[in-house]
Amino acid sequence: MRTSKAMVVSCAFVLLALLAGCGKVFFFSFRNEQALFNDEVAWDISGQGSYEFLPSGISLDDKALLCPYAFKGDVTIRIRLGLGFTGDEVGQLFLLVSNEPIWSPSAFHMLTFAVADPSVQGVSLIEKGDDYTLHKIITGLVPGIIKEGENSLEMVKKGDHYKFTLNGTLLGEYDAQQYLAAWFFVQIKGQLGLATDAASMVIEEFRAVSSGGMQEL
Repeated sequence: MRTSKAMVVSCAFVLLALLAGCGKVFFFSFRNEQALFNDEVAWDISGQGSYEFLPSGISLDDKALLCPYAFKGDVTIRIRLGLGFTGDEVGQLFLLVSNEPIWSPSAFHMLTFAVADPSVQGVSLIEKGDDYTLHKIITGLVPGIIKEGENSLEMVKKGDHYKFTLNGTLLGEYDAQQYLAAWFFVQIKGQLGLATDAASMVIEEFRAVSSGGMQEL
C-alpha cells in the first residue's frame, strides 16, 4: 500500500512538471486551411506585392504576414517553409519580433536570409532600438538550407537571448542590447526577385509555444 501511494504521488509530480513545461501553444496550418483564417483566428497581411495559396501553403511575394497573437516571455517559434529555387532565382525571407503590429516597427529583432546563387546568398541578424545593431552576417551559402524542398526555421527566445536555427543548423544567437521585448508581435515576409518566375517561397505551418502568455490581437 505504501509503495502504491508513493507511485501515485511520484506520477502526480511528473504530470505537474510536464504541464508546467508545456506553455501555451498556437498552431496554424496554411496548408490545411488554405486561407488566412479559421474559426478561431485571422492573420493580417500587408505590403504592395501579391500572395496566393498553393496546395502546400501560402506563397508570399513582397507580402508580410502578421501573427494574430502577441506573445510574452520565453517563446519558441517554428516555421515550416517550402522553397523552390532550382537555379539562380532570387528570394528573401524575413522573420521579425517587433514592438508594433506593423511592417515598419520602431523596434525589432530580425532574421533575414537570401536564397540565390552562392554569390548572393547570405544571412543577417539585426536588432533595432534607438539604433541598428548587426549581430551577425553570413555571406555565401545559407547554412543548412534546402533550396528545393521543405525547411524548418526556428527561433528560440529565452529572456533576452535569441537563437535562430535552420533545419537544426545554427544561424546565429545573441543577447539583446537595445530592444528588450515584453509583449511582442511576430511577422513573416517573403520576397522574390523580379526574374524569378520559377521560384517559390511557401509558408506551410506556424507554431509558437509561449511560457509567458499569448494575447489575441
